[in-house]
Amino acid sequence: DTIVVAHRAAAALFLIKLVDNRFEVIDKIRLRLWWRGEGRFFHPDLIAVNGSRIYMTEYTARVLVVDIIDNKFRVVKHSCCGSIPFHGCFSDNQRLMLGAVEGLQVSVLNSELGLECSLHVESEEPDVRIKTVGVQDGIFFLGLDRHLGGVSTGWFNAYQLVGNQLVLIHSLIFEDTQIDGHVFNGQYHFVAMEPGGWDAGCIAVIAFDGTVLDVKERIKCESFPHGLDIRGDTLIYSSYANSSVVKCRLAL
Repeated sequence: DTIVVAHRAAAALFLIKLVDNRFEVIDKIRLRLWWRGEGRFFHPDLIAVNGSRIYMTEYTARVLVVDIIDNKFRVVKHSCCGSIPFHGCFSDNQRLMLGAVEGLQVSVLNSELGLECSLHVESEEPDVRIKTVGVQDGIFFLGLDRHLGGVSTGWFNAYQLVGNQLVLIHSLIFEDTQIDGHVFNGQYHFVAMEPGGWDAGCIAVIAFDGTVLDVKERIKCESFPHGLDIRGDTLIYSSYANSSVVKCRLAL
């Protein structure tokens, strides 16, 4: 029952334990980095947790890696991975996958943050950002969005990997919607989004039968959800506007 929470504005990570149905902070670290003799703060946007290792993007080309050792954070490394900013972030089998906000590319990095390959994403929309990345049973799931003229359009797509090309299997479009987080539990995909017509954000619950994506439910949230995770029937998400963590039970 330990939760990792990233706070973008504070440039901080929190290690939180659920004790008697309450959140208790057991460790905290400010994400201050040094290179070329200068220091700056790293403001995390999306994180991927793989065991005791945490990978973070910040909407730049930089990636930060932090380990949890004996319930304490330890900064391991940071790296500049090219010149294109990243948002989407997913870790699986010692590989890190980063979704670019320009150029429709998913960069696949090894455990040392070295580039293994770049995957080109098939899309009819050339100017979209890859906001989330996930891989389940060999199928890639990407959350995309585009902000144009004050209005965002979001997509949640399933892809098959053919060579270094992600070929579209099926796509869901969400008008006037910004997408920001994604997690899956083996049966459903949970996608955090902010629909423009709602007074708060929601989490879309999406099923995939191997061919078609289907929205099963929309869970209304407090404010705009961003990061999220799920264990069993418990969903936990961070609320972007009021800097809170919300825990709820699922009835799926």
